[in-house]
Amino acid sequence: MKPRQNANDTEPGAAGALGRALHPRAVAVVGASSRENNLGHWILQSLISGGFPGAIYPVNPKGGNLLGLDVITDVERLPEPVDLGIVAVPGNRVPETLETLGRKGVACAAVIAGGFAETGPEGRALQGELLRVARQAGVRLIGPNTIGIIDVRSRLNASFSSDMGGSEPGGIGVVSQSGSVCETLYFRCLERGGGFSTLIAAGNEADLDLCDYLEYLLRDPDTAVVAMYVEQIRRPRRFFQLLKDREGKKPVVMFRTGRTPRGREAAFSHTGAMAGSDAVLSGLCRQVGVVEARSYGDLIDGTMAFTCGRRPRGGRLAVVTGPGAPGVAACDAALEAGLEMATLGNGTAEKLSRILPPIASWRNPVDMTGSAATNPELVWRTIETVLADDSVDGLIVIVGALQTTQGLDDIIRVVVSQPKPVFAVTVGSLSKNAENRAIVERLGQHRVPCFLTPERAVRAFQLLAVRC
Repeated sequence: MKPRQNANDTEPGAAGALGRALHPRAVAVVGASSRENNLGHWILQSLISGGFPGAIYPVNPKGGNLLGLDVITDVERLPEPVDLGIVAVPGNRVPETLETLGRKGVACAAVIAGGFAETGPEGRALQGELLRVARQAGVRLIGPNTIGIIDVRSRLNASFSSDMGGSEPGGIGVVSQSGSVCETLYFRCLERGGGFSTLIAAGNEADLDLCDYLEYLLRDPDTAVVAMYVEQIRRPRRFFQLLKDREGKKPVVMFRTGRTPRGREAAFSHTGAMAGSDAVLSGLCRQVGVVEARSYGDLIDGTMAFTCGRRPRGGRLAVVTGPGAPGVAACDAALEAGLEMATLGNGTAEKLSRILPPIASWRNPVDMTGSAATNPELVWRTIETVLADDSVDGLIVIVGALQTTQGLDDIIRVVVSQPKPVFAVTVGSLSKNAENRAIVERLGQHRVPCFLTPERAVRAFQLLAVRC
């Protein structure tokens, strides 16, 4: 597979460097090692196991062979062109490495090492030297103190988490000022059928920063929704201008920490970040249509909600359920969140009375009873009937613990043929019930996000409705 060329590849500056870094022809891993507990070893392993189709050049003075690849003994011996350099050497050796990478024409370097601005005055001075050398050498920097970058469509896993490579591409683009949040989003969304375009762990942002990454993802045609974890915004005017001017108002879900004085102290010790006023930033987010997540759960669920690609006209919600209790819980959660439980029309009730058994409830929430577990046709016909009601802006379907994959294709067919958002809730186990896990993955892959509780589905719909 030939690396994909991006529209940004020919542009100067940050966009062009990022284009080459995320869709490289060749990658050099400086500091590649045979030691299995070494970052350079992990990154080399990630590139190989992720299936990167371009050239991979491990660099280590000892030479030899690593994971089946010949080791280059010096950066000066790199063949050209190399688009991306992964720098996994101790912090004091990074400046000289960047200088040599610049002479070899490397566009962008991801500096994995920590020990820079996040550690205090000496680290800030070293980071300043890093930036000075990089600018002189003409190399753009990702990091330092980053876990790396991933582009799923290019099969590039240039991170030290080998498990994050090799998935099917999707529309979620991530920029995070924490590597662990990148990992959390990736695995939590992936297990629910979500797919990714690009993941960027920003690290300390000595050079390229949140605005550069955001601009790239907003312009990337493969990214349908942007998920962000933010501890500070270094260029707030530029940041909010990008969001205000974004074409097509691409959805952006942002989880911002450091909202309290103690949280701001913690953020500073993490990446050297200085956070701003919570109230001011929240007000600006509302003005530019950013969805503000206030928790990890909000970030994951809000991101999944926007993968559906559908927007409600309002906040009138319908619930279809097999088990009764989760349907009642969803109703309570919706009303407590300020949403409206849709009043189904007489025509809808009449149609449901012909579809459902006599003991079922034809009001909203629509309770199909235990019949849903053994009658797949009843499920998809009920969903189709409720979605056709003009009083319904969106639908939550609660999947019972005994539900099977039988009839799932019909449910997906009904959902994708109409414009209203549909969320699913599973009350079964994902770890112990393989069939339930298959339902969740299949639904997510067809843009029907699945949630683990009724309340989380309602909250996700609320985030979707507020944004619209």
